[in-house]
Amino acid sequence: MRHSFDISLIERHHKAREAVINDTGLMPVGVDPAVVRGWQRCLSLGLEPDRSVVFQPVGRSLSRSVQEANAHLKSLAHQEVNLLARALASRGAIVVLADASLSVLHADGLQSSSAPELHLISRIGVDTSERAIGSNALSIAAAELSPVTVLQNAHFCTANAIFSCAGAPIRTPSGQLSGILDVTTAYRPLPGEALFLTAAAAKAIENAMFQPARGEILIRCHPRAEFINTPMAALVIVNDAGEVSAANEAALQLFSLRWPLRQITIGHIVQTSLDDVLRAVGHGSAGQMQLISVTGVPLAAQISVPRGSGVPAIHPAVPNTAPAITSEPVLVSPLASGESDEVDTGSLRDVERHAIEQALSKYQGNIAAAARSLGVSRGTLYRRLRETK
Repeated sequence: MRHSFDISLIERHHKAREAVINDTGLMPVGVDPAVVRGWQRCLSLGLEPDRSVVFQPVGRSLSRSVQEANAHLKSLAHQEVNLLARALASRGAIVVLADASLSVLHADGLQSSSAPELHLISRIGVDTSERAIGSNALSIAAAELSPVTVLQNAHFCTANAIFSCAGAPIRTPSGQLSGILDVTTAYRPLPGEALFLTAAAAKAIENAMFQPARGEILIRCHPRAEFINTPMAALVIVNDAGEVSAANEAALQLFSLRWPLRQITIGHIVQTSLDDVLRAVGHGSAGQMQLISVTGVPLAAQISVPRGSGVPAIHPAVPNTAPAITSEPVLVSPLASGESDEVDTGSLRDVERHAIEQALSKYQGNIAAAARSLGVSRGTLYRRLRETK
């Protein structure tokens, strides 16, 4: 199996890099185009391939602010970074987590026997951008927003030829770059499975970011039920208005979507209404159901809402004269705020029931319209209907 010390690959990289540096106008053959574009960016920055490379951390105050700004990413990624480091521990590889600006946030897998260069590049705050150290797996993955392998002299700077690395981007639920996950070796072959494992770990970190807020629904789905709780699952977040506000890459592929998501509703991805999705949750925080994509593909799905909140709910404004509310939101409409003297104010439940009946009557049974007029979510209205029967 070809590895990072494949002489023919090293020779191809050498010839290709020389062609780019000498600006022959010919696109090198047999070399990853993403790597070539990295070399070209370095040249545009005025870098020389034989320059010395110093793995310099950013300033202390900036490093502290970077750490604070990325505390959530570090927390979500910690387990995956540790598992990846353990999986590759016997191969002399380290795992590096960097933020979107390519400053090192965390590293794992270092041993006392690790090459000194690995200790240098994994220090917190080290700047791994192309301007600082030339093209590498972290910088190319960030620029291309795609996993990439950079072996030995595929690095722009000759001094970095001792390294071999695989990097994968970590993107937010809205598609923005959040960080980079990287596996690196020094003076040793890069494990053949490094790119696969790094990309899978990055996807798992991305999926961990899908945490719906109150008033949102998380839908995990896949044509095969056994994949729902794996990095291969398609994840979307739908808000209370039925708009798709977030999706992972698997969901983009499954539903033919693109970032940024604009004016995409649940009706654009599945043939199931938001009302039916809410029914699957009921009084709990999760439920399972089968969905049908707009193209007719059956999907096993898991529906989740924030724990303790039941179905998504938007708390309506309550007049100061209303009784204190300890947990559930109270349905309030103009009828319940004094505009009609026919309302029985002796019972809070009677007020709610009367408001629901008036709204449903006004909008001829249209749940969505009635809910909007009452200032609550459809899920809350469904629950109140069940409770008042």
